[in-house]
Amino acid sequence: MENNTTVSRNPAKFLIFSTIGILYFFVPLVTVGESKITWLVHSVNLVKGWLKPFLPTLVLIWIAMLIVCCIVAKVSDKFPLITKLYGSVRPYSIVLYAIGFVSAVMVYLKVGPEMILSPSVGGTGMSLSQTVIVTIIIAGLMVVFVTDFGLLELIGVIIEPLMRPLFKVPGYASIDAVTSFVANPTVGVFFTNKLYMQKRYTSREASSIASGFSFISLGFFMVLAQTANIFEYYGQILLWSFVMAFVLAFIMVRIPPLSRIPDTMYDGTERPAEERERFSMALLKKGWETAAMRGNELNIAEAFKKTLVDVFIFSQKISAYIMCITVITMLLVENTFIFNYLGIPFIPILNLLQIPNAAEIAPSFILGLAEVALPATYISTLGVAPAAAFFVVVVTALQIIMFSNSAVSIMESNIPLNAGKLIIIFFLRTLISMPFVAVITHIIF
Repeated sequence: MENNTTVSRNPAKFLIFSTIGILYFFVPLVTVGESKITWLVHSVNLVKGWLKPFLPTLVLIWIAMLIVCCIVAKVSDKFPLITKLYGSVRPYSIVLYAIGFVSAVMVYLKVGPEMILSPSVGGTGMSLSQTVIVTIIIAGLMVVFVTDFGLLELIGVIIEPLMRPLFKVPGYASIDAVTSFVANPTVGVFFTNKLYMQKRYTSREASSIASGFSFISLGFFMVLAQTANIFEYYGQILLWSFVMAFVLAFIMVRIPPLSRIPDTMYDGTERPAEERERFSMALLKKGWETAAMRGNELNIAEAFKKTLVDVFIFSQKISAYIMCITVITMLLVENTFIFNYLGIPFIPILNLLQIPNAAEIAPSFILGLAEVALPATYISTLGVAPAAAFFVVVVTALQIIMFSNSAVSIMESNIPLNAGKLIIIFFLRTLISMPFVAVITHIIF
């Protein structure tokens, strides 16, 4: 007992390392041009710049190693470590990895059909894969400072009274949301999956957080506003997207498919009873002591060693998936009218909501399933009314599920959401958000 008391009164490690995590992930300290960005974003940009000539080669090596390891794990038990790390990969995933690898080779060697070599198809896939590798490795290693040194325990106590009754998730889930907001959705999903495997989230909680709090990054809102030619409304877009994201999180966790996911740990066990207690600010002292104990008891070397393995494998899988899915999706966008046809059912809804240019903007809401930037790009040349552009940007920002980023990250994590459930969630978020955003649009315009 005396030892625990001593540990709880020695918060130095918790304070030092958690402060590093907060400053690195959440505080914009670096001035770039006329704006400030976080050290996370700055370091990712720096590393991408340093490695730019080598990143295409890195993508090929990463995906090739992934495929080889997956095949070895399936056909041989002579390499127990490889079997342990890659043995659970599903056969259809290996096929998709192979498609991604072939596409990457074509782009790298500039050999193959022109439609794949196009900058908007293969070029986009290669660019996204490079970004994902760098971002996941850097953010994944640094996320230890946020997750493992006691910050979660303290934040969980403070925010629990709000997060648990409203969103049915622990208080520290708020950190997931902020991580996505200042970095990108892939980092948020990695963060959520890490906590899920540490049995800090139940299956339902992890699914709700990954599909509801994986916002697009703060900086990307600027890109969407500029692309849609309504940059003067950037502030309103950012504000209302953030507010509405929490409204949707409140709704989605209470309806299928999320409400039907077991509220148990990934191994089927129940959440410990004490974690189901109703937290209050009176437990702040307990949270502080628990955080201090967590920080002091952590083996730093072991924490970083395990995280290194996690980020390496996760970056392999996501880069391969994104290369495959992006190329297939962009081929459909560039060479077919399938998205135009799929957008037709949205026209009467938009007319009912009195959104201008309904027929013109309808296909954009399907494009968001592929990539969040596509809807804004699609309407940028149509000359639609600012109100219509605002509506498109906010709704598509709220869709969250995109197969160029968050969706494939979720599918390759341990979180129990497959492609079918993710598509259902995408359409539910779209349909539920439309009336709310329509009201906001009519108030602003």
